[in-house]
Amino acid sequence: MILETLVVKAKQLMEDKRFVEIAPSLPLSKTFYYQVPENLKDNLEIGKRVLVPLGKRRITGYVLGFPSEIEIKDTKDVLDVLDDLPLFRRDELIFYSWVSSYYFSPIGEVIKTALPKGINIETLQIFSLAEKGANILASYNGDSPVYPVRDAVPNGTYRILKEISGGKGVTLRHLIKRLTVNTPRSLLFKLRDEGLVNIEFKQKGIRIKPKIERFVRYEGDSLSKKDFTSSMDILEKKAPKQATILRFVRDKEKVSFRLLKKEFSNSSVSVKRLKEKGLISVSQEEVYRDPFSEYAYSQDTPPRLMKRQQEVLNRIIAGISSGKFSPFLLYGVTGSGKTEVYLRSIEEVMRLGKEAIVMVPEISLTPQLVSRFRSRFGNNIALLHSRLSEGERYDEWRRIKKGEVKIAVGVRSAIFAPFENLGIIIVDEEHETSYKQEDKLRYSARDLAMVRGKFAKAVVILGSATPSLESYYNSKTGKLTPLSLPERIENRPLPLVEVVDMRDEVKESSRKGLIFSKRLEKAIEETLAKEEQVLLFLNRRGLATFAICEECGLIIKCPNCSVSLVHHLKGDALHCHYCDYSRQMPDLCSGCRKPGVRSFGLGTQGVEEEVKRLFPDARVARMDRDTTAKKRSHHRILGKFEAGETDILIGTQMIAKGHDLPKITLVGVISADTSLGFPDFRAGERTFQLLTQVAGRAGRGTLLGKVIVQTFNPKHYSIQQAKLHDFTNFYKEEIVFRRELNYPPFCRLINFRVSGNSKRDTAEYAEDLGGLCEDLLGKNSNYHKYIEILGPVIAPLEKLRGKYRWQMLIKGKKSNLLHSFAKQVIQEAPLRIKGRGVTLSVDVDPINML
Repeated sequence: MILETLVVKAKQLMEDKRFVEIAPSLPLSKTFYYQVPENLKDNLEIGKRVLVPLGKRRITGYVLGFPSEIEIKDTKDVLDVLDDLPLFRRDELIFYSWVSSYYFSPIGEVIKTALPKGINIETLQIFSLAEKGANILASYNGDSPVYPVRDAVPNGTYRILKEISGGKGVTLRHLIKRLTVNTPRSLLFKLRDEGLVNIEFKQKGIRIKPKIERFVRYEGDSLSKKDFTSSMDILEKKAPKQATILRFVRDKEKVSFRLLKKEFSNSSVSVKRLKEKGLISVSQEEVYRDPFSEYAYSQDTPPRLMKRQQEVLNRIIAGISSGKFSPFLLYGVTGSGKTEVYLRSIEEVMRLGKEAIVMVPEISLTPQLVSRFRSRFGNNIALLHSRLSEGERYDEWRRIKKGEVKIAVGVRSAIFAPFENLGIIIVDEEHETSYKQEDKLRYSARDLAMVRGKFAKAVVILGSATPSLESYYNSKTGKLTPLSLPERIENRPLPLVEVVDMRDEVKESSRKGLIFSKRLEKAIEETLAKEEQVLLFLNRRGLATFAICEECGLIIKCPNCSVSLVHHLKGDALHCHYCDYSRQMPDLCSGCRKPGVRSFGLGTQGVEEEVKRLFPDARVARMDRDTTAKKRSHHRILGKFEAGETDILIGTQMIAKGHDLPKITLVGVISADTSLGFPDFRAGERTFQLLTQVAGRAGRGTLLGKVIVQTFNPKHYSIQQAKLHDFTNFYKEEIVFRRELNYPPFCRLINFRVSGNSKRDTAEYAEDLGGLCEDLLGKNSNYHKYIEILGPVIAPLEKLRGKYRWQMLIKGKKSNLLHSFAKQVIQEAPLRIKGRGVTLSVDVDPINML
């Protein structure tokens, strides 16, 4: 129904350009209408950006259409058109509108997410000290002064006034960054209302533009051989450096000025003289920033397909040839050759002149995948992920937009790649939760792959060795066509998995904080002796997971979040992994003021320290968010491991999937219990997936692999089925639990999250929201029959980044009815509930329940 409405709306778009409908590049739910000045009418099109006034600001907006049948009064004029060509087409606008409607997100926010960052004009709010504020600040003598504004946090007013007292003015972004997380933004505007601070608006230009470079071109072709030789002889004698540069340019025909400066120091004067003699020319040209500079590749020879691979490929090619929407679930064990099936499918799509999107869940998976794809398709690939610079992402997006490449490889944002003739979308490791964005536009890239594939009448392949229960269920009920690769290539065996009961190990060991069982320690020693490689997995970073006072039992927690601080080795500091708050490890307890604060628990840094102690001669590397913060760090760590320069690699879930590293013969899972304790109905599924995926890194070459799993819950069905690599039986057990409790895939979920600065106000708003929902349920028999409400309750993480949090989960078997109910709640909540400083957000098909 949504699709039909959107298509009708698109057909009704008129070319009468008296008025234009604009979506602001801000999180505002409504669109705005502006009058089009005569001088801009010819240049205004759907998909272009415009500069428009909004209140006291000038903002970037996106052109959605030209209404003609509605009466509009007192409209402001469009100020300028920012693009020569549209940034999105009408068919893309239909897709964006669907996303906006389904995820209850403003259309401007959807478009902003789809387009490259840094291309919009921003309006900055500049805060400066008013005379009244300066007088109050000057009167502060260390006591608590009486302010005309009640502080929501201790000394909040003083901190704000002090921060902006420099005289030049401070941006809102800077203030928020510098002040403590729990200083409410509303306090800033209260200070303005009371005359303590001034606020002015300043326009900031576009950050990202095409890159322009100077090039030097050889122009001596018009000279005869005799004249050229004569010129070179003169240069050799009088200006030998000019002669050398001229030969260099002639051999290459065209050289960037940047390369010339690198090859020849102080070359500018010589270039100027050669240009004056007419031997060279200098021009400015647009160039692309290259994100592939560190990706080595060579042309590969496609391997011969196994029988099952060929059968799967034939089914996919039939779907491609049909020209219809054809969704597949490719369930293939680890190492079964799914990537080669992807490559062959894309070859067929490209043969038909169409384009491909390939998505992976982690940035860490892109180096190896990109090298594989470039070996097959050369430069016909664009790369899209957040670790690229804004300029690189902008250039890659433009290469796609201009039709210069046919394949986009990237993480979840790649689903918005602006291809015009899309033939296939591949979602590798489709079960991964990282395909779901958790802030702003809370979309699932996997689910949008299905929607966009349907719009484009394309093939969609969801691939995994451990499919999500929802996808596997859909393959059983006919929504997806099931495809299977049950064996590894060349019939290589799956690794043997051994489960170690850590309860017995702890009883037998006299050591505190036991990390390695005797069995795993011995296996590492044997593997290193054979000069093979080891992978150690623990899905928790840091040195230790919490710090506690041994005298009074006080656990050091984050002041902004309901979590303990994690001890990190670097700087001997405690860090919050949610809000980035940090502090030094204290000498004295803040509660009892006695020494004796110690760190406990285990993270990847702790594992690394123990490995270095036990195996001092081994070459050890760690791969987690701390070691991969720098650009291309994933590529460098994996490159060294692949080259055999690392013996033991320790890491979190980013090493657990997708990587094809044939020299790994031992995988050790330090603790299989980490994810089992989460308050989430998917905890068992995630544990099975992680264990199966990390086990699949072993034995991918010619050598047999071994996996040792350490656990305090050896009888748990997810661990037992992972030991046997048995997804089918795991599914049979898990699906019974889901059906009994009416959880996905037997229902759809929408999570209402309430967050605020005040604990009391947030709780009151949540309770009122629950009352509103019960009221709506009672007035509509369909709602009452098919929708269930859980909550509102305090969120498992009660406080996050300074905000108190509640949540309410609604469940329903009928998606349209569930959306209708949620839409009514969203519309009526602002009218019926007063909640100053409280925000309501909506998460459709939620993954993170914390």
